Parts: sequence; C-alpha cells; structure tokens
Amino acid sequence: MVSRYEKTKKIEEAIERVKQRKITLWEQIVTFVNSKKIGETIKRKDIIFHIYGGPMPARYRGSYGSTIDNYRRMLTRLGILEHTGRGEYELKHHLKKDLTSVQVRMLVENGISI
Repeated sequence: MVSRYEKTKKIEEAIERVKQRKITLWEQIVTFVNSKKIGETIKRKDIIFHIYGGPMPARYRGSYGSTIDNYRRMLTRLGILEHTGRGEYELKHHLKKDLTSVQVRMLVENGISI
C-alpha cells in the first residue's frame, strides 16, 4: 500500500516535470482529449488524473481547478465534448494540436461551434 507521503511526493514530482518542460495545462488537456477515441466517455476526474498523476493537490484546487474547468466548459460549448451526465462528457471531435486556448475562447465568444 502506498503511503499518503509517497502519493504526495509523486504528484509533486509530476508537477515539477511539467514546469521543467513548460507544458501548459491547455497542452496537457489537448493531449489527453486527442488520446481518446471519438465517442468515448471522458470524466472530469480523468482529466485531473492525467494532469497530476492522481487527485489534485489541495493547494492547486482553487486556481488550477477552475482553469481546468473553464477549459472543459469551453470545449463543451465549442462542441468538442458533449455533456452526458454528472462529470461525464462524450468526445465528439479531436482538437488540432496547434489550436490555442485563446483561439478556442474567441471561437466560443463568437458563438462558433464545430
């Protein structure tokens, strides 16, 4: 059985690797979404586990948690994801790798969906 300390250390190491590679949360979400098959169900907690390698650390729940949720909402409004249940989404389309979060936000603000 893995201790709480070991889990925390693993999460901290994953966060440090992300910082060193300078991979943004957006890039991680795009990678995760594109790794799934069209029609597959994606859960909110799966996105978080992909990014952090486990549950979101308490000190990141405020800022990063809301950013992740905002990105997920934008993907839903754009038509990439479709809300199917509590915390569950069906993948409708893949994302272009060069699509930025700012571009997605502009598409959503202009009422454009895929």
